[in-house]
Amino acid sequence: MHKLKKMRKYIYKILLFSALLMFSINISGQESLKNYLETAAQNNPGLKAKFSNYMAAMEKVPQVGTLPDPSFAFGYFIQPVETRVGPQNWKFNLAQSFPWFGLLSAKEDVATEMANAKYEVFENTKSNLFFEVKTAYYNYYFIEKAIEITQENIQILEVFKRLSLVKIEAGKASIVDELRVELELNDLRNQLALLVDTKQVLQIKFNNLLNTETYSSIEVPETLWQDELSID
Repeated sequence: MHKLKKMRKYIYKILLFSALLMFSINISGQESLKNYLETAAQNNPGLKAKFSNYMAAMEKVPQVGTLPDPSFAFGYFIQPVETRVGPQNWKFNLAQSFPWFGLLSAKEDVATEMANAKYEVFENTKSNLFFEVKTAYYNYYFIEKAIEITQENIQILEVFKRLSLVKIEAGKASIVDELRVELELNDLRNQLALLVDTKQVLQIKFNNLLNTETYSSIEVPETLWQDELSID
């Protein structure tokens, strides 16, 4: 029981660390995450339904002109705000079609208020989905790094164990030293097993969020942050 609590605490620290560094991803990590977010949105029936409701409400607004193709509009609005880019004519056309594009200034007529409400429902649904995907992505990354570090520590202790055996044979160390290293090794191996299990659970959860037909591994960058952390 004590070891289980210790391992859970070990993982909790890793996940807490991931939360603290959640917003400092590098360009490579940002691009990978952006692709995952868009995939999750494209494959989410609930989100598509919310957007369809919004588009249907927009058609009832008198001030609105010809709406863009629903698939095109959906593809634009599911892009993360910080990475939402595109040709200027796209933005212009969307701005002409959506009176409150980028600002969502409410009109007084009932139809516009209804469309505005439908848009907020869509945005909230998208935000919740993106939060789940980001959380799973960051947690998976730090679990992977924890596995790498734990494996490296196991290799180091295995070297220490071999050195202890050599010293014991030479009469320069006692069996107690070797047993101490063995206990630490067993502890790390247990931690590693729990981390691997946690990684598998996160991978399943992440793939479920993407809602893809194929089960694939998660691509994460070598590092999530590009600036050195200062402790001054």
